[in-house]
Amino acid sequence: MCASDRPGPEEFASHADDRRRLIAALAELSEKHRISVVLRHVVGMSYAEVAEVQGCPVGTAKAQVSRAVGELRQLLAAAAVPSRGLSR
Repeated sequence: MCASDRPGPEEFASHADDRRRLIAALAELSEKHRISVVLRHVVGMSYAEVAEVQGCPVGTAKAQVSRAVGELRQLLAAAAVPSRGLSR
């Protein structure tokens, strides 16, 4: 990567703000929703793995992740942050 490929200070600051808003939004979720969405979208676990960790059926894990993503979208929209990369 050459210097011109690196983000400039404005872009770096914008990404840092997005991360702070995302962390704040995650803190607003219930513990089970926060854990479910982090395991699925940050750690990269399958729904079956999330279900195993959470001690619930796969369908419940899918529902928890879906609800958590929906809540995050609402929270981030309220904070005017795009929900890039959060898919169901």
